Amino acid sequence: MVGLRWWNDVAEDGTSTWRYESIDDPTQVSRADHVIFWYSMYLAGVTWAVLGFFALLKFSFDSLLVCGVALVLVWSNVYGFWNCSSEKARVQASVQNAITQGTVAALTGKWGGITGGATSASAPRGGDAV
Repeated sequence: MVGLRWWNDVAEDGTSTWRYESIDDPTQVSRADHVIFWYSMYLAGVTWAVLGFFALLKFSFDSLLVCGVALVLVWSNVYGFWNCSSEKARVQASVQNAITQGTVAALTGKWGGITGGATSASAPRGGDAV
């Protein structure tokens, strides 16, 4: 549907390798298909989480077990397709850049530095004796 696939390749010696593939030209996939695919993947996970929450409230542990298994399967599928997607590298780079900029800003004093903006020598306050 969106040019992504993933699978587990087991060699003769028993070693396991995960394979992730995506289509070479992402413009071959329509934007509507892309949006429908990803929203349905996330919506399925959220739906199972909500059903699990209600099963927990009703103390229906059989239903909670089914919801738990479904959540593991849905989110492992989301994780597999996310590893295939070309957006993974772009999002990881932007998150890493934001973390780096935030750390540098905090350490250099843009947000008060490590000491929280306090200085060792402060001016006397209005009622303090000089």
